[in-house]
Amino acid sequence: MAKRKLISLRKGAKMKDHITPNLLKLARLFKKKGELYIVGGYVRNSLLGIYETDIDLASRLTNEEIKEILFGTKYEVKENSKKLGTLTISLGEEKWQHSTFRKEEYPESGVHFPSSVEFVNDIQEDAKRRDFTANCIYYNILKDQFVDYYGGIQDTQKRIIKAIKTTDSVLANDGLRILRM
Repeated sequence: MAKRKLISLRKGAKMKDHITPNLLKLARLFKKKGELYIVGGYVRNSLLGIYETDIDLASRLTNEEIKEILFGTKYEVKENSKKLGTLTISLGEEKWQHSTFRKEEYPESGVHFPSSVEFVNDIQEDAKRRDFTANCIYYNILKDQFVDYYGGIQDTQKRIIKAIKTTDSVLANDGLRILRM
């Protein structure tokens, strides 16, 4: 089992400097029920000094809990998939994709859609479902801290693409992963 690594990179990484006031406010609203993380390509790219606008978020909160938290605020919520626990949160021109922490299983056919999904409260369980070490680095917005179970920060700095499990199992679970690689 991978050990949780909490890493603060205040010298080299300037992630906090690229968090908009609207995203920071969103993280503060989430704090009532759970922590909000940025995960995936935005985190990987920021470690490389590349800042994009496509930000994926993750937390233990379900779509319904998020709708409840954001009800009556200026944030808009559009549910993308109830089964996958995904939705789009927006405020003005800013948009973020949110996924609830989950475990998932894929059929052996390699289709892009999981056959079963179970929502979980554990960030490490969510990390296990991701593809490459560089894509399963989480950034806690309020704590300005990275959570890295699989050495993704080190791999990113070395410019190494490494599957979190065997390459065969990662690519067999989702055929589109070879394109993302």
